[in-house]
Amino acid sequence: MSGAKKLYIKTYGCQMNVYDSERMAEAMGGAGYVETDTPDDADMISHIETILR
Repeated sequence: MSGAKKLYIKTYGCQMNVYDSERMAEAMGGAGYVETDTPDDADMISHIETILR
């Protein structure tokens, strides 16, 4: 996938945050992004956490 943009998602908190992260990865995959394991390689970084529940 040469030329694909890279996405790094860091998730904190409850199981709903994990679910939201998975949905975001799927949606961004449709826009040409692939996930990366490190923020240093990423073109986009997403930080998902719970503030209030």
